[in-house]
Formats: sequence, C-alpha cells, structure tokens
Amino acid sequence: FIPLTAVWWDEENAANVWVVAHDTLYARRITAGRVRSDAIEVVDGLQAGEAYVAQPLPGLKEGMPTVGAALRSAPAESPPGDRGHSDEH
Repeated sequence: FIPLTAVWWDEENAANVWVVAHDTLYARRITAGRVRSDAIEVVDGLQAGEAYVAQPLPGLKEGMPTVGAALRSAPAESPPGDRGHSDEH
C-alpha cells in the first residue's frame, strides 16, 4: 500500500504514480488494487524500494529533476499467500 495522495489518474482513467530514477521524474502506470481511506494497494507497476512522490504538486512533468523533492520508497511486497490479510505494522 502507498498513500492515496501519491496516485493520479490520466485521461484514460488509469492510475499512475511519479517515480524517480537518477534524480529524474517519470510517470508510471500502475495496477491498483484495494483502496483504504488513505492508502491504495499497488498490484503491479511499482517495485519494492522504488522511490516515488508521495504528495505530488500540480505542474509535475516527465523528465523534471527531483532534487529536494519529498520522496518515499515503495514498501516491500507481502509474502505469498498473505494477500487476503490487511495487517499493517
């Protein structure tokens, strides 16, 4: 799960996040799963440990430098067989 604020929807109504690689911003389409009040499950499209923008500001564009941006790392995946549990630590 990542913060719901990190996800934005494009003109095709597909879920996306801003990921960061080599201090540069890239749009990444994700497959969203379950939604909680303040978080959303990422089923596919974001790897554990990948940096993403948790609270993107308006006006972000692909290829922008990210020096000084507030970033988070994607959480580690749940162990196989744990998908039905909603325990958070």
